[in-house]
Amino acid sequence: MGSKEKSDISTLLDKLLYRVSGLQGVLITDRDGVVLAKAVHPSHSIDDSAIENSLAATFAVASDQASKLHHGKNKSITSFFNDRVLVHITVPPLVVGFIALPSANVGMILALTNEIQNALSGLSDDVLSMQDL
Repeated sequence: MGSKEKSDISTLLDKLLYRVSGLQGVLITDRDGVVLAKAVHPSHSIDDSAIENSLAATFAVASDQASKLHHGKNKSITSFFNDRVLVHITVPPLVVGFIALPSANVGMILALTNEIQNALSGLSDDVLSMQDL
């Protein structure tokens, strides 16, 4: 990933943190859970383990299984917990994870899917080309 592309992705993630009320963090990983980019809202205190272990690798497996339900390819999974909501969307071969407060507008997060897919198309292509090596 070039420095301009990296900067553009960091800027996108930072902007997302302020567009969705209650959004605490956003991360981009590959299907194995390797973090490629992340951003944490400065007013929220979440530790790195909450970000790094946000089930990104597990999402990939669960998404594949959900796709076998004969309703088409799974695009996202939302998990509600006592203290947070995790939203994972797939941007093949990437996974974008959102960590939010339970009061966050999940519909608004999901509505960002097309914008995020467009913004990450270059990174997706780069990761796909690396996987082909």
